[in-house]
Amino acid sequence: RTTMAGVPLPRRTVEHLLTEEITQAFGPVNDSPRYPASVFQVDPTLQPVTLSPLDVRVLKIIYQLPLGVTASEAARHVDIQG
Repeated sequence: RTTMAGVPLPRRTVEHLLTEEITQAFGPVNDSPRYPASVFQVDPTLQPVTLSPLDVRVLKIIYQLPLGVTASEAARHVDIQG
């Protein structure tokens, strides 16, 4: 049984937190209210436990970029349509 501050957590909450924190270790570090299917959703009632297609795409984008690129250079490397 997993608890936070002595309060038991539902299994889905634990799965969501593990998925989100492990994924954030690979790159994206902020939560967002804009994409409800994303593991980075801030609404605690949604709690997705798998990566959405958008989450997978963000991770792929991060890892295809050359090291040390600026934001404007990164924009030239990213195909936002597909």
